[in-house]
Amino acid sequence: MAQEIVLSFLRWSHVISGVVWLGFAYVFVFVLLPASAAVGAELKRTFALSLHRRLFAFVRWGSLIAWASGVVMLGMLYHSGGRMFDNASSGWNAAAGIAVLLVFLLFSVYDALARHSFFSDLRRLGLLGLLVTIAMVELMSGPAGMGYSAVLIHIGTMYGTIMTANVWMRIWPAQREALAAWQNGREADTARLAVAAQCSRHNAYLSVPLLWTMLAQHTVIPGALSPLWFYGVIIVGWGLVALLESRTTVRPAA
Repeated sequence: MAQEIVLSFLRWSHVISGVVWLGFAYVFVFVLLPASAAVGAELKRTFALSLHRRLFAFVRWGSLIAWASGVVMLGMLYHSGGRMFDNASSGWNAAAGIAVLLVFLLFSVYDALARHSFFSDLRRLGLLGLLVTIAMVELMSGPAGMGYSAVLIHIGTMYGTIMTANVWMRIWPAQREALAAWQNGREADTARLAVAAQCSRHNAYLSVPLLWTMLAQHTVIPGALSPLWFYGVIIVGWGLVALLESRTTVRPAA
């Protein structure tokens, strides 16, 4: 009974904080960033000082609560709750341990590659991300022996870990430094702001398959448990985000 109460609290915390996080993040990527490109430098600073600090409070704390509550539920329901493996007689093995470690450690690899000039073209980084996702799905569903539900949840955790780390390690520090510089009448570090904007874009793309991993278990359509659906969602979802970006991009002010 106590565990069900805790899980209920965690689920609601996870959903509400996730809605707050992604809602404000979408506003930033698809509304504020394009709008700021259309105004002059002075108005952009005023705009940022009046809105960004409050906006990023919602984004960073929403992301942290969503990630932390999700990880706790992952441990309770899957790692120790009996939902991890396809076969009831199966258990933890080396492949499963490696897969779980990779879920939480791949951010460091992504972070290094995303800063490389070769992957400034988002199509290249996206293709690599898709190939890594396919490899992780194969590792989890094959040698690790995980059930498909566990596979999807762990892939979602991998995306969520990257997104949360982006917020706390790349996006917010750059914004915080820029706000401090503008308040003191100095110019912000444009290179760091460019990295923050890039990571915000990456998070927008990753949010599509992340949401699918959370909802796919409740999808009643033929073949919903096939990973091909998931790969299709990634490709179509990323295409829709790219289309939305193209429709919201405006020319910078002269």
